Amino acid sequence: MANALPAGLDQALMAMDQPTGNFDPLAAAGTGNFQPEQGMIKAGMEDERFDQIVREAIEDAVMFIDSYVAPVREKASAYYEGGPLGNEEEGRSQLVMREVADVVDSVKPSLMRIFAGGDTVVDYEPVTPEDEDGAAQATDYVNFVFSQDNPGYQVTYNAVTDALIRKTGIFKWYPDTSYDVKEESYSGLTNEQAMMLEQDAEVEVLESAHIIEADEYGVAVDKFDLRIRRTRKDVRIRVESLPCEEFICSVDAIDEDNATLIGQRKMATVSELVAMGYPLELVTEYGGVGDAFDNNLERFQRNPALSRFDDDNSMDTAANRVLYVEAYIKVDKDGDGIAELRKVCTIGGNYKVVHEEMVTERPFALICPFPEPHTLIGSSLADKVMDIQRIKTGVMRNMMDSLAQSIHPRTAVIENQVSLEDVMNVETGAIIRMKQAGAVQPLATPFVGQAAQGVLDYLDQIKATRTGISQASRGLDADALTNQTATGVAATVSAAQDSVELIARNFAETGFKRLFKGLLKAIIQHQDKPRMIRLRGKWVEVDPRTWNAEMDARVNVALGRGTEQQKLAMLMQVKGAQEQIVQAMGPANPLVGLAEYRNTLDQILTLAGFKDTSRFFKEVDEQQAAQMMAASQKPDPAQVLAQIEAQKAQVDMAIAQDKARLEWEKAKLADDRERDKLDAEIILKAAEIYGKYQQVVDVAQIKADIARDREAMRQAQGMMRQQAMAATQPPMPAPPPPPPPMMPGIVQ
Repeated sequence: MANALPAGLDQALMAMDQPTGNFDPLAAAGTGNFQPEQGMIKAGMEDERFDQIVREAIEDAVMFIDSYVAPVREKASAYYEGGPLGNEEEGRSQLVMREVADVVDSVKPSLMRIFAGGDTVVDYEPVTPEDEDGAAQATDYVNFVFSQDNPGYQVTYNAVTDALIRKTGIFKWYPDTSYDVKEESYSGLTNEQAMMLEQDAEVEVLESAHIIEADEYGVAVDKFDLRIRRTRKDVRIRVESLPCEEFICSVDAIDEDNATLIGQRKMATVSELVAMGYPLELVTEYGGVGDAFDNNLERFQRNPALSRFDDDNSMDTAANRVLYVEAYIKVDKDGDGIAELRKVCTIGGNYKVVHEEMVTERPFALICPFPEPHTLIGSSLADKVMDIQRIKTGVMRNMMDSLAQSIHPRTAVIENQVSLEDVMNVETGAIIRMKQAGAVQPLATPFVGQAAQGVLDYLDQIKATRTGISQASRGLDADALTNQTATGVAATVSAAQDSVELIARNFAETGFKRLFKGLLKAIIQHQDKPRMIRLRGKWVEVDPRTWNAEMDARVNVALGRGTEQQKLAMLMQVKGAQEQIVQAMGPANPLVGLAEYRNTLDQILTLAGFKDTSRFFKEVDEQQAAQMMAASQKPDPAQVLAQIEAQKAQVDMAIAQDKARLEWEKAKLADDRERDKLDAEIILKAAEIYGKYQQVVDVAQIKADIARDREAMRQAQGMMRQQAMAATQPPMPAPPPPPPPMMPGIVQ
């Protein structure tokens, strides 16, 4: 089959219609990761051509995996499990060495400690200044989704194990929508309460009853009884590690984004496909029977019992398994000359296309310990030592045969002169009956296995050169470490660390980085409402819709030279230097602050094996720390004395001002009393003159003259008050000029 798309594809697909129909994917909620989303393909010539293109691309990818990749992975799995090599001879040693398992199992703990030993697997780098807060929250939330919403440790362990043995570990992520449906009944609701329930988007009113009741005052009141169905939608992003045989890719794949086709195949039950929204008639018509993995040996190598059970013809139709493929293929369906990325889902061995849609990315990420340039699938750690395991197995078998022959040599007998039954009896101390002496002679064979020990040592050296792993580096060879200098021991440990560091860096910069960038985009795209979770010991509301999906992911691989004891000793030195700087320059110095000191303590606890360091030390709040440092600083005594003197001067000034104000108020009250008394005397005198002499006195004129004199007096008192105030405070601006004299009034 051709691996490229057939020629003339653009012309063949020029008139192809977009898929239509009323297919509802919501019925598939919560059933797994294979979820059609928009519509099913209409029948037609153009669709048949599209089906053919998809079918040929999938068949080519399946053939590439099953014929070229799967046999090598099946062999590596067999070597890891210590299975027979196929060249065993009856009556000879059948010992199998476990070099692959030894190397893989020695590297795996270090890799798991690197990727699963802390709470934070990845950090997100802000792209713009506005992304600072979002990047910090995204780091906490995505790590929470990976480790809490998903079995992050198990997923990582499975992928790392597959990569070390079977070349690649495959991650896949997808949105999983679930619905929590409950029916509830309410009685005696007010009109407002009933309207609130009816307007809730999660509520469907099943039954409603309007009741008029009298309240305690006899007034008619409207009441409502409701029976509702409440449907709560919950979207979570799921992460899983795919079995290697389920992953397919085109032979020209360079990486996940540049492959013509990449996807997943699996044997799904009829029940699962119907729950996803596919009609039962469609599944049964195109599903067929038979296991699509019959030609893939690695699946049966992992679980040999699968070959003994046939579940294709179950009495329960819903339990029958059907081949389901979710493929991401580049194809020019709209005829514009540019191949678009499309998600295509097929059913059955003939790969009947039942769903397709245009997408923007492929939700797969691969990790490989030793990537090959310009190809998607590289080499595994097992590939480097399988030949050594085969050779050492042959050498060890010969050594065991030589040892067995030296301990239990063959026996020569003279025919008819000895009882063969006695000779064949291997019981300790048993007698041998013979007619003449010397009728039974052992054929002594010396043990020659010592000569092969040098070959085994040479093979161990080759293994150490290829992988960096040796018994000395693992701490298992006491003599080797005892007889070496400290420099030699450090070099041995460093060689093993170099190998682990290379593998960890390859994992981090390829699959893990792609995985967490994909998780961030999926969370932003599919989580449509805020979520309340507990982060760093506090309940916070997380709304990813405001984050930047283009933030870069930086995987924390925690690499570094030296043993853990050496790293811990270095951290203790750093801690001591930080304490000296803080004691000498204060906590507000430009070199070391509380945040840097807390980071050092965090690293010490992490090396000690404590994952949640917040149980011992709180996160540093920069603003709160600045306030505490400002409050704890000792003031200068001279500055304190100056502040006291200034406060005393302010108090004296306030007392003087209050005293001057009091004197002013007293003078004003006395003036008001005198004015009222004078007004009364003027009116009394005027009345007396009018009674005696019938002469009208111009009282208004008299009051105007008195008021003019009073105003002059008031200004004089104001001048005195200002002079008193000037003695206690800085000079104030001059008061405004007095108003003009009042005109004479009319006669009262």
